[in-house]
Amino acid sequence: MSADQDAGWQEALDQIEADVARAQTLITSPADPEILAAQSAENQFTPAAAAGLGPVPDGLRVRAHAVLNRQQAVQRELSEALQATRAHLRVVESLVKRNAPQAVYLDILG
Repeated sequence: MSADQDAGWQEALDQIEADVARAQTLITSPADPEILAAQSAENQFTPAAAAGLGPVPDGLRVRAHAVLNRQQAVQRELSEALQATRAHLRVVESLVKRNAPQAVYLDILG
């Protein structure tokens, strides 16, 4: 493995770790969507960034597996948070429908 490959993989793993940290932040402390969008646009990892890097160097495999495990854990947490949000939305929507104005009496004369 060349030093360039090692450096490229180091950078790719750094970017993936930053993406995972941003995703974790979304779960634990939601922030202003505009700030999150700006942060997300900076240094976001794309698979194309690693396309020419070749296989992960042996010296980085442990780190790569740790990053993958953390990424999968955050993915599960995001999925659970999404399910909880959908459940909360269903409750809110049912309350809105339930509290909609309804006729109090029926006018049969007019």
